[in-house]
Parts: sequence; structure tokens; C-alpha cells
Amino acid sequence: MLHRNRRTAKTEPVPNGLAALMLNCFTTTLWFIWKARNIMKHDGRFIGVDVLRRLILGHIQAASRLATCCMFNSLKELRILKSYNISCRPRRAPHIIEVNWHPPILGWVKINTDGAWQRASGRAGYGGIFRDFRGSFLGAFASNLNIPSSVEAEVMAVIQAIELAWVREWKHIWLEVDSTLVLHHLRDPHLVPWRLRVAWSNCLHHISHIHFRSSHIFREGNQVADALANIGLSLTGMSWWDDSPLPSLIFAGEIHLVSRIFVFVNVFVMCSLLFFM
Repeated sequence: MLHRNRRTAKTEPVPNGLAALMLNCFTTTLWFIWKARNIMKHDGRFIGVDVLRRLILGHIQAASRLATCCMFNSLKELRILKSYNISCRPRRAPHIIEVNWHPPILGWVKINTDGAWQRASGRAGYGGIFRDFRGSFLGAFASNLNIPSSVEAEVMAVIQAIELAWVREWKHIWLEVDSTLVLHHLRDPHLVPWRLRVAWSNCLHHISHIHFRSSHIFREGNQVADALANIGLSLTGMSWWDDSPLPSLIFAGEIHLVSRIFVFVNVFVMCSLLFFM
């Protein structure tokens, strides 16, 4: 899985260079036309069209040198900017991060959880999956939540996962989530929404009596838990799976590219054999 890091674009929005150029052209043209009209009316001097055009283009080019806009890296935009003799600032290439799910060490159980919320229906759901050091399936759960909040769904997924691990006496737990907010809640329980603070305190009590670690993973590596959370949206209670495999809907998000290529090759070979027979 690959994750495209858009952190720079989110924290510091960069305006479109072409849009800024059009705005600059519009305002500059209006200003110079108004200035030429006032000079002709009050001073009696006439400014020719060619002179006015050179003044407008010069002002646009000078203003563009001070701009901080970036282009969208398209040939069309490049030609337009070059026609005005404006220096082009290409956008920074996105930072691509390879995202892989890693199994825990021997004797540990890894839990991936996630929460979901549908704004249209106001429904929330959460889910999680348990896997061992081989990556083998140990169990999974999904449930709905009557609280319309994605944050509380993420928190409730962790609470339910730790409770299920505690009941099954799994004492070495690695929790992995795609929400950094949940990791902050583990360090500072006071940040947890008040409706879940008692349940969160019980969760932290269980965690204090086991070997526990937590980590963050990008959503591309947490697709099974995301699918379980979306299943929880349509449930009326909690569902648990302890037999592998899970329904195909859950694993639909984690079909590896190698498997797809393998299936394609097999189908291609079978079709070729049938064609030449």
C-alpha cells in the first residue's frame, strides 16, 4: 500500500498560480483604464492603447514576481504563464510513503481498530481484528454506536477491543490505529469525551495489567478494520467472528496486488489453452 502525504497542502494551502494571474490581470486592467480615463479628463493628456497595454503587462509581470502561487504542473497552464513572461513555480512533488502491515512478535496479539460515522444517517460504527505473529486470524468484531461521533466511535473500538482481549486472557497486546487522536487519549485520558470516560478508565485499568504497546498506521494499512467499522454501521448490536475466513466483504479492501496478478495470469493461461485446443 502507498500513502500520499498531503500534510503540506493541508496546513499551508497554496493558491493556484493561474487563478491568481487572472485576478491580477483583471484588477490591473481596470486600474490602468481608470487611471488613463482620469488623466485624459483632468490633465487633457491621451494615453495610447499600445502604451497602456505595455504598462499593464509590465505591472502584471512585476506583481507576479512577488506572488507565492504555484502552478498545477500542466502544459496548458505552463503555456499561459510563459506567454506573459511570468516565472513558473511548479508544485512540490507529493511524498509517497510505503504502508505495510507488520505482524507482532511471537506471543503477542496485534489489534487493528477503526471507527466510522455517516453524516447523512447520523449512524456510527466501529470494529477491530485480532491477528497473531503469523498474521493468522484470531477473531474480529463489529458494532454500532448510538452516539453520532467518529471520534467516540474510534475510542469505543479500542475499549471493546481491550475488553475482548482481557476476557480471552491475551496479555501481550499491540494496538494499531489510524487515528493519532486515540493515541493522544492513551497518554492523556482527560481528552476522552465525557460520555466514555468511565469505560475508558476501565480500559486503561486493563492495559496497566498487561504488556501493551500502541502505534499509528495510515488508513491504507488499516482497511480490514475500516471495513469492519462500516459493517458496524448497519448492525443493531455487536457481532463477533472467531472462525476464519471472515465474510468476503471484510477482506475486499486487503486483496494484495500480487494476488491480483496471480489470478490474472491464471485466467489468461486458461483462456489461451482453450483458444488453441
